[in-house]
Amino acid sequence: LDPNGSKQNLKVREHNILGPYVDGLSMCLVSSFEDIDNLMSEGNKSRTVAATNMNSESSRSHAVFNIVLTQTLTDQASGVSGEKVSKLSLVDLAG
Repeated sequence: LDPNGSKQNLKVREHNILGPYVDGLSMCLVSSFEDIDNLMSEGNKSRTVAATNMNSESSRSHAVFNIVLTQTLTDQASGVSGEKVSKLSLVDLAG
């Protein structure tokens, strides 16, 4: 999300350990599905669209929506805690 509406081009890069990432991507903390839905709606409002022969509002821009879910687990007996981290990437290519 770019609150300034600058429509800057972001670059997809690859980290040798963490894998692919989008340089300059906005990160927002969410705690509910409603938060996620609102962010996706805001992002979709910023996308560039144009008419084609098949679709009156065809997307002319790529969209990447990453969800990183972090779960903290604590063993009640020992008090030892750890984290599970999952990552989901939703990608919509232009056209």
